Amino acid sequence: MALEKLTIQLEESKNKFSKEIPVLYNPQQLTIVKSGWNSDNKALVPDDKPASLTVDLFFDTSAPDSNSDLLNRFNNHNTPSILQKTKDQFISPAAQAIDVRLYTLPIYNLTFTNPLSRLGRPPLCQLVWGGKPNIRHFNGSVLFKGVLQQVTQTFTHFTAEGMPVRATLNCIFLEWEEPEQQQKKKNPIDDPIRIIKQGETLSSIAQEEYGDSSLWRIIANTNRLVNPRKLEVGSLLTVPPLPPQGGR
Repeated sequence: MALEKLTIQLEESKNKFSKEIPVLYNPQQLTIVKSGWNSDNKALVPDDKPASLTVDLFFDTSAPDSNSDLLNRFNNHNTPSILQKTKDQFISPAAQAIDVRLYTLPIYNLTFTNPLSRLGRPPLCQLVWGGKPNIRHFNGSVLFKGVLQQVTQTFTHFTAEGMPVRATLNCIFLEWEEPEQQQKKKNPIDDPIRIIKQGETLSSIAQEEYGDSSLWRIIANTNRLVNPRKLEVGSLLTVPPLPPQGGR
């Protein structure tokens, strides 16, 4: 069985993750830091600071024999159109090499706010690993969701022309949620009954209601669904409040 790739799913509209950025090599480790409590010398008080995830992503396009496979993998993803339009400038016919920035720039640019985006902020990213990378029916694990707070790009190998072909991105993702989603967590479910719409899945409903698509089983168990993959459009669905500790 082929080893599944870590995928960065990119938000295009609020909590709609319909693009993917390819990661060429799986990282060796992911580090998540979260502070739970602070002391005011009298009692312990909750720390509301968001969690952060740090990961080193490695990219290497120095092997000519593998470049066709790398390009096919890149082209099979719904990558930012501005990069597709300028892709030729990253390919060196003389050296048959590919500029590694073809792969690192889409991630590097996540620190910016797209002026054409309706979000008005940098896009949220979902780091997903496992299952098949199908956005609508994804079975993998969402390891983290947040914005790319900081990235350090280090180039370590170049062609004779000076083209970078090997790089490491040290990425720090910061946990973030829309204010209305934070409010929903304080008062989890205003209306526990909803009508299933065309195209909805339990994962998409869990993402909308809980901010975490992996919590779909809570809804499935509450409604005693025999086949959670088949939802009847127009039928009623009960969405319960989250149990303690998020119901994991």
